[in-house]
Amino acid sequence: FNSIVVIDTNIALMVTRGGGILKTTNGGTTWFMTPVEDVYALYSINKLRPDFLTVTGYGGVLLKSVDTGRTWQHIPLPSGITFFSGRFTNDSTGTLIGDQGLILHTTDRGKTWATHVLSDGSIITASMNVIYGNDANVYAIAGDHVKLLYNDDTGVTWSQSDLGSIYTVTGVCLFVKLTTTAAATNV
Repeated sequence: FNSIVVIDTNIALMVTRGGGILKTTNGGTTWFMTPVEDVYALYSINKLRPDFLTVTGYGGVLLKSVDTGRTWQHIPLPSGITFFSGRFTNDSTGTLIGDQGLILHTTDRGKTWATHVLSDGSIITASMNVIYGNDANVYAIAGDHVKLLYNDDTGVTWSQSDLGSIYTVTGVCLFVKLTTTAAATNV
């Protein structure tokens, strides 16, 4: 299992590296597979609202649900690389984080995408994550090679911090604007 989102005390959804979306409607007592065609590895599921969910994955997959995961729509992307995380801050504006340092940003519900490529070639990793904060305009991304990227303009421009001797950051959490805690592994 790669990612989970909790809707309420009864409903939660998980995505798997095997390409499935699992859902519970009874607080986790039982889970069932939500059918999604032509999907392989899925890496993240995120919630804008209980009804608005997005999933990113292998081969340029972006899925959107506006009915709490009952049905899923494929959103075409301009790249077929793997996207490890994504976040929408409203119905129109979203940012996706992909392999090879690729960041896609939309302001029109995914009809068009602005492309940003991180200039530091060392950020080419499967462990980059967009992490929620209390401010919808602030993002943080954790990745291999001791990098933490962050911004405060809804994913348009990025600043970078070096985290020292840690090899891979597996997750970060923003508690207040640009105050971050990281979980990491050493190699």
